[in-house]
Amino acid sequence: MKANFSGSAVRWGYLAREAVLILAGCYLVMFASTHNGLVMYEVLMVTAGLLALICAFWLGAGQYGQVPVRTAALVFLGTLVLSVIFSVDPRRSAVEVWLAAIALFWFWLAADLTRRGWGAELMSKALLIVGALPMLFAWVEAGTWYAQWVASSGSWIPTVTYRLPLPNFFGVILNVLLMTALARLVMTRSWGSRILLGLWSLSALALIFLTSSRGGWLGTAAGLGTLGLLVVRDRAADLARAWKWLRQRRTMLVLLTVLGAALLAAVGWMLYRQTLHPTHSPLFSSRQYLWAPAWEAFLRSPLVGSGPYTFIYFYLANASIPPETLFVYAHSMFLDVLSGSGLLGLGAFLWMLAALVRWLWRGLRSAQGFERAAILGGLGALAAFLVHGLVDSVHHTIPTSAWVAAWVLGTAAGSCPAGERAVRRTRKGVGVGLGWVLTLLAGLNLWLLTPMQQGAAAANVGDWRQAEAQFAAALERDPHLSVLHADAGMAQAVLAAEGEAGAMQRALAYWQQAAAMDPAWSVYHANLGALYAAAGQGSEAEAEWALAVRYAPRSPLFWWNYGLALAGQGKEEQAGQAFAEVLRLEPRYAEGERWAAAGDTAARSLADWRAAQTAPEPDLAALEAETAQGSGVVGPYLQLARRYLDAGRVQDADRVVQQAGLVFIPTDLDRLELDWLRAEVRASLGDPAEAARMGRQTLSEAQSWGANGPGSMGKLVYAPLMFRRPGLIRDLV
Repeated sequence: MKANFSGSAVRWGYLAREAVLILAGCYLVMFASTHNGLVMYEVLMVTAGLLALICAFWLGAGQYGQVPVRTAALVFLGTLVLSVIFSVDPRRSAVEVWLAAIALFWFWLAADLTRRGWGAELMSKALLIVGALPMLFAWVEAGTWYAQWVASSGSWIPTVTYRLPLPNFFGVILNVLLMTALARLVMTRSWGSRILLGLWSLSALALIFLTSSRGGWLGTAAGLGTLGLLVVRDRAADLARAWKWLRQRRTMLVLLTVLGAALLAAVGWMLYRQTLHPTHSPLFSSRQYLWAPAWEAFLRSPLVGSGPYTFIYFYLANASIPPETLFVYAHSMFLDVLSGSGLLGLGAFLWMLAALVRWLWRGLRSAQGFERAAILGGLGALAAFLVHGLVDSVHHTIPTSAWVAAWVLGTAAGSCPAGERAVRRTRKGVGVGLGWVLTLLAGLNLWLLTPMQQGAAAANVGDWRQAEAQFAAALERDPHLSVLHADAGMAQAVLAAEGEAGAMQRALAYWQQAAAMDPAWSVYHANLGALYAAAGQGSEAEAEWALAVRYAPRSPLFWWNYGLALAGQGKEEQAGQAFAEVLRLEPRYAEGERWAAAGDTAARSLADWRAAQTAPEPDLAALEAETAQGSGVVGPYLQLARRYLDAGRVQDADRVVQQAGLVFIPTDLDRLELDWLRAEVRASLGDPAEAARMGRQTLSEAQSWGANGPGSMGKLVYAPLMFRRPGLIRDLV
């Protein structure tokens, strides 16, 4: 009875640890480290509490053994802190260093738990279970798309390329977990485990394919190659015997060679087809426009860099945001480190990586069983992470990938035999100390966030008086946050529109401060231009709109307002050029009544543009051929659906509209046009009630203007992405 009770206690202890790891892992991967989790007050509060609980447990239980790569990691962390001091925006950089330090904390915690007795088998298994959940959601997403394609086209084989959401981000997580699963698959002797791990790995490989991430594929190849070489090294004798046996059977060898070549050709063709997605640029030029600003940031301060997470400061000066995509990273982990923390930071980063590889390699000499599998998987995951990192910023923005990699690598590091020092326990460990510092910073973050969170919540429901008070309180706590000055300026602008005395001057002061702190963000200048125009300061309005189109030269909305400002100053020729630029950038802006209301110059510009339109509409047969071959963008589908509707071919229009929702939709204006066509189709099919509902909703969205034009209100993610702070639904004054 005693032995049975003891065994039962051990089993229940294992299950309790497994439950803790799975629950904590799900929270960290699916909530705490996500885009929303870094902004939402409630999630941040739970994260701070979780850090405090972990630190309290760790302090009481003590830290075991030698801390992996302690010196190199602390030196790298020190270079990041130094770069914050010299950053072009220390406030923005400080948050990024905090998140990077949390990844280091998870690494040391995972290593300690593994060495403490939780074990590599449990740590790796729990992470694979956690990773299965986002994989399940991805398959639901892909399966829904495929079912809609079959229903709308009648074909089992799609002619358009499907790409998973957040492809680069998801790809790196799958790569890291895949190496863990494959290493366990190679080492385990249980057929049940082999089947489950084999299915898990096949699922991950298929989803990596659907990410269409070329950098992710390079990471997969690097990880598989590294893992394969290590396994070959382990099984050299067995492989030599197998090769000798195969050489004696030449027919089988030739057959396997031909099958292998055919398989490689088929995989290569599938990969090529998957790259034919409209979001892809040519391979060798797809990163140049992103790497150039990062290099500029490095040249500004080669030794200590321009500050972590300040790439956007330089990118905004070289891109047109809006309407282009807001990229907040350089698409190269090494360039991000170099531009953010200079040669000192990159040198410390490479030293930390070298120390980690040395630690794992030494551990591989004597580790056995699940510990050896964890180290093999860790080395494969590190190779995939670093190679993918050559062409993507796999380590931040949304830190989930870095935190998952920290768990995998920490488990691997904790699986390495470390001699007699492995049994030493101390309550003065560096991991515990770092955890308490991070917990205090999490509390500070919550204290800084509280009034801003309350102000944004009030503003987003229209209570601008309450928002004004909360933003003022927030600025007293956090005066170096440019987006907070913008929020306060928005509140004052609304109050000025309601007639409050003095609000206009306060609004101008806030927006001026925001623009001074973040000079390349075009939206700040656009709002200043609108405010100056409302205040009757025409020359100042013109100057700000000139800056807006300088930093966002492809925004038709900003060019329109610049044209109005120029016309108001009597500069008719320049105004006409601005209005012509609006129509060049977005011909669909020609529709509407605002041109006549804007004055004679705008009306003449529109008339001249219409007179110059000589290109015939695309031939119906050409549109049908283009969509049948699988056009990757929505434009041809919209044109074809309109032609079918005009010709009374309603069923054909319905089919094309359904397919249009499955391809790439570049702009909100395209989406609105598609939604309106859907409403027209419903009306033509004899469902006027549903058509009216859809039409009203589309018109409502079309009247909700944001910085990216009609239908884009509430979609500007500058504050959440760049400052981990809640944004306002309204982004234009």
